[in-house]
Amino acid sequence: MADKFFEPEISRSLKRASNLIAFPVAIECKKETGTSFAFNRVEDHQLQALADFMFLPFHHKMRVSASVGGKSRFQLKTGFDFIACPSGEAFILVNFRATKKAGGKAIPKGTNRCFALPVTQFVNEKDKMEKTEGRKSFPYSWFEKNALELERISWKEEDKTVYGWDLAPLWH
Repeated sequence: MADKFFEPEISRSLKRASNLIAFPVAIECKKETGTSFAFNRVEDHQLQALADFMFLPFHHKMRVSASVGGKSRFQLKTGFDFIACPSGEAFILVNFRATKKAGGKAIPKGTNRCFALPVTQFVNEKDKMEKTEGRKSFPYSWFEKNALELERISWKEEDKTVYGWDLAPLWH
């Protein structure tokens, strides 16, 4: 199920950072309210798609299917049918968000932090932690020490303050 806060923030942030895009980037968004991020939250087909994006040229049919019960034949208006680009970088973004209640000692109430993991780092560290420690998740403290933290930012759009994340470090 798509997240109603984190994914729209990333979408807005990508639009805002469009002038910074130096190469193609694939992003898988995950929101976490607990004190650790389970390895199985990123499914095998998602890891495969991210890895494929890194090593193979990407092509995709734009979705224009009709909405359920809608009167229109198309859900989205697109100026074209397909998108194609060279291979690029792939990241898993994990948003630790405990805004309504405390998530335990590791994650205090009010936490809203976003960490970026290159997919290769995710796979390598996951495999190592499973084999050497028998772990099934990355603890919050692991992200603090090993992942790239993205800064929370705000800006004005049509006289309204919107929030997102500084994605510039993904292209550096």
